[in-house]
Amino acid sequence: MKKLENSRERCTNTYIFPKLNLKMKLSLLFLFTALFQLQANMGYAQKKKLSLNVEKASFLEIIHEIESISEFSFFYRKSDLNNDNEITLKVENKKIEFILNQIFSNSNLEYTIVDRHIVLKTSTKKPPKPKPLPVIKEQSDQKLQVSGVVMDENGNLLAGATIVEKGTKNGVIADFDGKFIIQVVNDAAILQVSYLGYTTKEIVVAGNTDLQIVLKENAAALEEVVVVGYGTQKKINLTAAVSQVGSEVFENRPTANAFRSLQGTTPGLVISNSSSGGEPGASSDINIRGFVTSGGTGDIGDAEPLVLIDGIEMSLNDIDPEDIESVSILKDAAAASIYGSQAAAGAVIVTTRSGQNSQGQIKVNYNSSYSITQPSIWPESASPINFAYTINDARTNNNQGAYYDETDLANIMANMENPGSAPTIVSNASGNGWDYGTIGIEGTAATDWDDIIMKKWAQRVKHSVNITGGNEKMNFYLSAGLYDEEGLLKVGDESYQRYNLDAKISSKVNDWLTLELLSKYRKSYTDFPTEANSNTTFWNKSRVLDLITKIKPTLPQYDPIYGMELLQHTYYPFWDDQRVKTENNQIVLSPRIIIEPFEGLKINANFNYKRDNNFQEISILASQTVVPNGLVDKVSQASTSYSPTVSINEYFSPNIFATYDKSIKDHNLHATVGFQSEVNNYYALGASSDYLISNNIISLNASLDDDQTVTEAISHWSTVGLFSRFRYNYKEKYLFEFSYRRDGSSRFEPDNRWAGFPSFSAGYNIAKEEFWPIDAINTFKLRGSYGTLGNQNVDNYLYLSTIELNTGGTSYLFDGERLTFSQTPDISSENLTWEKVKTTDIGFDLSAFNSKLDLGFSWYRTDIEGMAAQGADLPAQLGTNAPLTNIGTSRVQGWEVETTWRQKLGDFGYSVRAVLSDYKRSIVEYPNDTKALTNYFAGQDLGDIWGFQTEGLFLTDEAATEVTSNIDYSFITGWARVAGDIEYKDVNGDNVIDRGEYVYGDTGDFGVIGNSTPRYQYSVNLGMNYKNWDFNALIQGVGKRDLAFGSQQRFRGPANGPFHAFVWEGHLDYFRPEDTTSPLGPNTDGYFPTPYLNGGGRNNKNYSYNTDRLLQNAAYTRLKSLQIGFTLPNDVTSRFHVDKLRIYATGENLFTFTDLMFFDPETNTSGLTGSAQSYPLSRILSLGVNLSF
Repeated sequence: MKKLENSRERCTNTYIFPKLNLKMKLSLLFLFTALFQLQANMGYAQKKKLSLNVEKASFLEIIHEIESISEFSFFYRKSDLNNDNEITLKVENKKIEFILNQIFSNSNLEYTIVDRHIVLKTSTKKPPKPKPLPVIKEQSDQKLQVSGVVMDENGNLLAGATIVEKGTKNGVIADFDGKFIIQVVNDAAILQVSYLGYTTKEIVVAGNTDLQIVLKENAAALEEVVVVGYGTQKKINLTAAVSQVGSEVFENRPTANAFRSLQGTTPGLVISNSSSGGEPGASSDINIRGFVTSGGTGDIGDAEPLVLIDGIEMSLNDIDPEDIESVSILKDAAAASIYGSQAAAGAVIVTTRSGQNSQGQIKVNYNSSYSITQPSIWPESASPINFAYTINDARTNNNQGAYYDETDLANIMANMENPGSAPTIVSNASGNGWDYGTIGIEGTAATDWDDIIMKKWAQRVKHSVNITGGNEKMNFYLSAGLYDEEGLLKVGDESYQRYNLDAKISSKVNDWLTLELLSKYRKSYTDFPTEANSNTTFWNKSRVLDLITKIKPTLPQYDPIYGMELLQHTYYPFWDDQRVKTENNQIVLSPRIIIEPFEGLKINANFNYKRDNNFQEISILASQTVVPNGLVDKVSQASTSYSPTVSINEYFSPNIFATYDKSIKDHNLHATVGFQSEVNNYYALGASSDYLISNNIISLNASLDDDQTVTEAISHWSTVGLFSRFRYNYKEKYLFEFSYRRDGSSRFEPDNRWAGFPSFSAGYNIAKEEFWPIDAINTFKLRGSYGTLGNQNVDNYLYLSTIELNTGGTSYLFDGERLTFSQTPDISSENLTWEKVKTTDIGFDLSAFNSKLDLGFSWYRTDIEGMAAQGADLPAQLGTNAPLTNIGTSRVQGWEVETTWRQKLGDFGYSVRAVLSDYKRSIVEYPNDTKALTNYFAGQDLGDIWGFQTEGLFLTDEAATEVTSNIDYSFITGWARVAGDIEYKDVNGDNVIDRGEYVYGDTGDFGVIGNSTPRYQYSVNLGMNYKNWDFNALIQGVGKRDLAFGSQQRFRGPANGPFHAFVWEGHLDYFRPEDTTSPLGPNTDGYFPTPYLNGGGRNNKNYSYNTDRLLQNAAYTRLKSLQIGFTLPNDVTSRFHVDKLRIYATGENLFTFTDLMFFDPETNTSGLTGSAQSYPLSRILSLGVNLSF
């Protein structure tokens, strides 16, 4: 009973929602109070417009008139009204606030509006309306009231425009209708009107009290301020390599992956999809300027940059792209060094939207889109009859009998014309069942498995809403997002859902203190099929294309006797009962304090906390299977199992830094000093159990496994950094910047943990010199930088000698038991320390024709010194690996150029932006004195593809015999060459085809035939708008890239064993001699060599090594994005109290031009995983709507 009481007590104290401590309660109170304060002035009063025409009327008469034509009610003391006043007023379609300002401007009355209620009372002083700018303490006594509206050249109202009386601190901000009211000294006053992205305009009042002000767009100002590390900087003053894109890149794109929206927007930013392809919810691989690292594995490859979202290390997949305000790409050490070790590969700085001073009004924006998707590239399968012809050829070439005789071929043809009209499978030898062969290869059906397995179209739905508002004291931004994506599979359907909540609130407590609270929450779900083979389980959802190829078109969809679907019962069960489900929850909290004790000095304290709770379950369940004797039975997979895993990752990072800005005449100075710390803790607990007793009870407790396993993982790491930056410029003409960061990392032995990294950059804007002769060029800036960074991208605890216990038991019995054991641990890497990253960047920036033209160029070189890799091999008798040391140097060298032209011609505006970049990567130093090709060596270009050159295909058996009698081909394989086999080139003329000693300088006929590095990456972005129409198109591509598939089964098609053999339409272009008996006819100039139905054997003659004949050109050009939109006119939307209503249509990955066979060039890398096992990217067609009110 005691136990039950304790249980009840625990249940009683368990809350559905977490208990809130005092800080959280105060934060919520703070938020809701702000919302109610801002809402108080909203509603009817903000929307209702009145027309009034009175002559010599008293206050009371005017009040009665307003009440009679509207829903407003006045509350006042009659004694407060001076009815002796005679007021003449004529207004058309004005808001109540404007009218009241006109009526009571020269009285001692003040008013308060609460929705439909207006309270009048006397006041000793009257504040100006609307509310002043934050910097304005109090306006002086003014005699002239000026009102007006601010718009652009197209008549679009500019809400938030600033109107200041020149020479004073008297100013106001235009409301959401672009309207303003300001009191000025007299009609000689000059108003300065400004708005971000537009040229500031000065207007002399000169008696005009009702102004219509039109501002012209200033293209240069649109990108004037760039977000950099721990602050912002004017673009014209940048001396480091930084690029920035705005929110327009992400808006209205039908994807949850913001990285894909960045593709092609910035030179040097490489976005690829080779890891996960187009899987639902897949992330992307990102790299800046080809940066590489060994990562402590000895395998040199791409390294991903630091990604900061509002100063917090996150993934772009964690947030709703609609929340993004801008993204800055920090490319060189001078730009990224202030972030230290985490930014060795560069940094991506994401700033999300914030609340604005909207004079107490609340703005709501809603965006919704519905999309349908299909594979952008999908290889076309050969017809069942051509499949049969090809397989017969391949089997005959392998000196075996044909699979399909004349009767079988006739049955296939009949089933193609009329499905089911002929036998679809032959009986087995015993006559009581069916002989499927290897996944249906001996069937005679005509089944379109692509149509059965893949959807014609899948769906995506995206909803985003944000609410923003504020005044001079407080502002907020709230957003919510929903994204739901279907996969392309009909069978074993997969899906991804993500929910986002984002909240920012900022309160200016007084002139020197501002408090901010930033919070983010994300929940995501994935559900996708896996597959099992024997006792091995896989959970790779990208193997769609790979697995489909194993199911032959001659296999019927249904068993001819039992009518059951065979899709589930081939060698690879097609996943319906085998699933991987994940749930990810992420919360981010960041309270922030900003102190400005005096002008120029700003102290920031940010406390960033992030927690990821993840749950994954892998279930391999029993499925109904056709057994060999033709009976139907319930059988288990090779091993049914259930494996749940729970993991928690906590990250905490306080950032405390101060900035100081000071201008002394033409000398401008900036300084930043700060402290940063990071602590990361990870914990995971997993379990696994086999032999589930029922598909309906998926639980560890519902299994018959006596040997359940439990695994646990614990790790942590931390860093500490001190940083500083100093900037100076003279007249924005001579520019200098110096930064220094000192970092410590827990990943290294205590004596090697600390290192310092300086950087320096300078610029010279020669166009600001008086002698500059070209007026059309308003900016010509030369810039250069050199800097260092440290890279700590290695595993934790390498400096410790750790012992790993093997709980699986020994292979031998000791006293009748298998004992837990441990192996010899790796030698500790006590001398391992930072990789040193040294970057040089030289370039120029040009702006011309009143900023219509922008042009930028950079040349750069990055040396990565002291790469972490294993040293010399140790004797095998030691039983362990060599420790990691800092050995070797790699180099990345490249250039990039970007240019933009923008122009406005009346109602028509357009812009063209082009980007082109290139880089090469090489090894400068590496401990490989012999330069053996089995390892890296000095002088090697990374990405090189080694292989044999070829002369073509042997056209006859006699030609093959003649060549091979003079040239030794035995190194390739001993099989005799015949017509259709590859003829190799004897490059060195020694009459032997081989690789020599396989060391650089002695490789025989083996050499570099290509390189897999994507070269000459380019994009062109075209934007146009005409009145209410807008259009945007992005073309993106790679100019040069090679891929070699070598012995990859998915590329070889019929040149495989019966299990892997398949035929796509492109595989029909194989060699067939003039005297062929194949119904396909002769094809002596075929691309593919003669196929043999064998996994190795004779196919090794053509596929053992890479050859230039089969080298693939993976260059491509793709219409990445196309969007057209229409914004309804204001006179239409205003009737429904809507500020903006835009309808748009978008297409993604619409067309691709490439010579690459079968596969998508964006999802492809060398190796099987990167080709047939890549989930196809999607072609997306989308309709959407933007709504603002």
